[in-house]
Amino acid sequence: MKITSGMLTSLFGAGLLRTTALVALALGVTLALLFAAGPVEADEGDGFLVPIVLEEGRTPPPDGADPPSVRDVPDVQTIVPIVPKGTRDAPKIVQRQVQGNGASITETAVVLVGNNSKADAGQLQFNRDLAQAFTTGTNAAGYKLTSVDIASNVTLASVGNWDVKIAAGGGGAGPGSTVTGDLSEPTGLTTGIGNSFTSTNGIDLNPSTTYYVLIDLSAENTTAYLKSTKDHTEDSNPAAGWSIGNGSHRRTTSSTTTNWTSLSTHNLKIRVNGYAKVAPVVSSVTVNGSSLVLNFDKDLDTTSVPAASRFTIEAAGTSHTATAITVSGREVRLTVPAVKAGQFVTVSYSKPGSNPLKGTNGLAVDAFSNKQATNNTQSLAPSPADTPGVSSTTLISNTVKNFDGYVEKAGAHAQSFTTGSNSGGYTLTSVRVRVQPFSTPVPSNYSVSIRADSSGVPGTSLGTLTKSGSLSPLNAWTLVDFPVSGDGIDL
Repeated sequence: MKITSGMLTSLFGAGLLRTTALVALALGVTLALLFAAGPVEADEGDGFLVPIVLEEGRTPPPDGADPPSVRDVPDVQTIVPIVPKGTRDAPKIVQRQVQGNGASITETAVVLVGNNSKADAGQLQFNRDLAQAFTTGTNAAGYKLTSVDIASNVTLASVGNWDVKIAAGGGGAGPGSTVTGDLSEPTGLTTGIGNSFTSTNGIDLNPSTTYYVLIDLSAENTTAYLKSTKDHTEDSNPAAGWSIGNGSHRRTTSSTTTNWTSLSTHNLKIRVNGYAKVAPVVSSVTVNGSSLVLNFDKDLDTTSVPAASRFTIEAAGTSHTATAITVSGREVRLTVPAVKAGQFVTVSYSKPGSNPLKGTNGLAVDAFSNKQATNNTQSLAPSPADTPGVSSTTLISNTVKNFDGYVEKAGAHAQSFTTGSNSGGYTLTSVRVRVQPFSTPVPSNYSVSIRADSSGVPGTSLGTLTKSGSLSPLNAWTLVDFPVSGDGIDL
């Protein structure tokens, strides 16, 4: 088996591995690493440990000492490229999909506040205009009102001409002259709370603000009655901060006056429906060559498109700006300098003062930084001149996984991996380590080796990988290669 420099990707060959290799390493200095093993040649079913042996001689922190910070310790993840012994054709490549970052928040209308469960206490006749106050909660972005339900005491096929709307408070008792939005009315009424007054596009409401449901009648209807209650409490579980005003108001029909009479002991029985407004957030990021796609949890406003240069792409420690952008539905598609297979890729966004990325709800997407992308870029098969007799490729990778922990600073660390079922075995060609930014140089007195499994712990050394000496400080995520020299390591 001959060893060549393997082309490393974040893909794996189907059917040739039974486990994902994760090689942990720890150093006695500030460092964070992601480990990637090169193509391995091994016999069927063999288990191996891939340790990085550190010989600096530093001791781990004593019991009870504070653990190192996230920036002080290795973030270790691996690629294990493996090729069958003696085969010229690379195994089938299968892309590995990884769920991206960001929680999804839906904008489904719910009951924000109501009092329909409270005991009936008489009725309010349609011989006056009526208004019932409610106050919104504290969500900083405000709310979207989608409908209001009003309880009736009678069933009528037709009420006549009426207009139901949401009005702002007038600074005193009752609604003012400012109408926040109109609601569509049913022709008649049905007994109970099933009378829904809706807004097609929703009505925007500010946080911590008092509004009124205003029933504006063009003429009296003495046969129509709405339910009321003397209970000034809300139904259980209103949205945070929401409440219904104590008492309702009335005025003469067809009036435009803002002088209302208070009915302090009677509340109209209502339900206010809608949702708290939130800005869209990234739910996943993928990159394939020169195309990077950000998916959001809400529909985006396609008329508000920021410059492509507002997006910065970092691949293998090198920063670039996007060169083109399109916005459609919940997707932002960027054209970026082509990334290579196996590279660790992140994207950042700075919000501009005009034409920011925003949702159809009008809320601008917040600036974000270092959103990790799932790299779906496939590696190209190496030429015969580069790999005589053997085609090297990456069969497994977890380089796109999120950082979620650390290993101790000092000592040796190892993570097992298991080879596939190729009867001719495999050849290991290199190990690649993704190194997180760090400031203290790593001395050269460490080693990286492949060892056989000995009852669950590293056993006999099968070969040592070449290292470039000490690791210099890095200011960005970087992939560091540990190739195999000579004829390689047979597995």
